[in-house]
Amino acid sequence: MSGISKNKIKFIRSLHQKKYRDENSLFMVEGVKMIQEALRDRNELIQEIYTTDPTVFENDRKERIHVISAKELEQISALKTPQKALAILAYKKDNEVDTNGIILALDGIQDPGNFGTIVRTAEWFGIQTIICSEDAVDQYNPKCVQASMGSMLRLTISYKALAPFIESYDNPVYGTLLSGNDCYQEDFTENGMIVMGNEGNGISDAILPLINKPLLIPGSGKTESLNVSIATGIILSEFKRRRLL
Repeated sequence: MSGISKNKIKFIRSLHQKKYRDENSLFMVEGVKMIQEALRDRNELIQEIYTTDPTVFENDRKERIHVISAKELEQISALKTPQKALAILAYKKDNEVDTNGIILALDGIQDPGNFGTIVRTAEWFGIQTIICSEDAVDQYNPKCVQASMGSMLRLTISYKALAPFIESYDNPVYGTLLSGNDCYQEDFTENGMIVMGNEGNGISDAILPLINKPLLIPGSGKTESLNVSIATGIILSEFKRRRLL
């Protein structure tokens, strides 16, 4: 099927906003590579694909492929430079949270780029479960989706009231604090939660008392702090080095 109606353009553009994503339980994935990953890993979620190149998805089901012009793709894309294709996917139905092993908790992460990068980094190091505070950025935000490079499709990402969840959690709770112990010297456990805090304010006041394994990433520069996605990568790398991930 070719072309796209004005009403469909308006509808897809509405998915740029969380309100309408939640109302319809739909989100967008852009770019040929990411859509191909979705076809491979979460094919059941894909509702429609819009593309300017009919040869890219010629082996997929014809009824959900729509060939459109570059101008039409520009109208529905959330990117400054659209990438040949855009897919509409249904929200994931993630599994129940598995608290075994090492899990990652994101406390008030607001920047979509940071969020997506953290998700991508977490998958690289073997994390399967991410718990987000209810005020964290929406995982289906187009910028989060793009920055995750497909990883968000494969991980369990759950939003919860973080403090009660941690209070009921039986294993060590790690968190990066300036008053923490050197992460290269601290003993790590096979089961635990790593809490990463907000970009500007760090771990929230409600969560701070629940951190029983505070960690410091030692440095010698004059900057006050590390970017949270970089800090997450350093901590996860250390867990990986200890063969706990």
